Amino acid sequence: MRRTIGADMIRVQRKKSLIITTVITIFLILTAGIVAGTGVIKGDKTEHFSGFMAAAVAFAPFLTGIPVFTSVYSDDFKSHSMQVSIGRGFSRTKLIYARFLEALLIVVEIFVLFSLFIVGLALIFSVESKGMTDALKELWQTYPYIVCYFAVSMVFVFITQAGTLGLVIYILLSASVTNMIIMAVKLLPFVRDWKFDINNVTIDGMISSMYSPEREVWKRTLYGVAALVIYVIIPLIAAKKIFKHKELEF
Repeated sequence: MRRTIGADMIRVQRKKSLIITTVITIFLILTAGIVAGTGVIKGDKTEHFSGFMAAAVAFAPFLTGIPVFTSVYSDDFKSHSMQVSIGRGFSRTKLIYARFLEALLIVVEIFVLFSLFIVGLALIFSVESKGMTDALKELWQTYPYIVCYFAVSMVFVFITQAGTLGLVIYILLSASVTNMIIMAVKLLPFVRDWKFDINNVTIDGMISSMYSPEREVWKRTLYGVAALVIYVIIPLIAAKKIFKHKELEF
């Protein structure tokens, strides 16, 4: 399993789409760091650094997640490498876990690269440690969103044995389109009167609540565990059940 993940990660890392989006994000980080660090905009350098970096890395789930998701899942079915692996005795369950873990590890690698640029810029422009740590926090706080988006979208890949629908779901989630739909639904008269807020059970709502300093620690922990169970563990189990009884197309 380790060799399978390692070999496929090398393949994904060489994908042009991933390289291009990584370079774009690095360019955004460099631009944000230079603008904040050189004092082009008057004010607190530390505050500007963390603020501009937050804006730059906000695109990470979209720019990084899409090429990773496509490379790991869409290409797997297109090239029939998944079918070949199963034909050689690799279990379907292990394959699901391997691909999911692989996608998460690739994002970690890219985020480490982004972190190095953020730290480097903070050191070059003598930004206070608070500005640097706040910027790093903004970057890594997007990671749980990506994990949940991957898990939910992955289910549709194994249902259809193609990456298109799964990719569409991922784009809708990472672009916050689902949040816009929920906001529109909340405007309906019979929904507007509900005491229960639908946002509390969405991926974004749960993870935002997990990070909210206004909530008690136990509530933040509860939201984190709930998000893990509902949007990671359950989708993985669903994907395993679906794929186990799915006849593969060769």
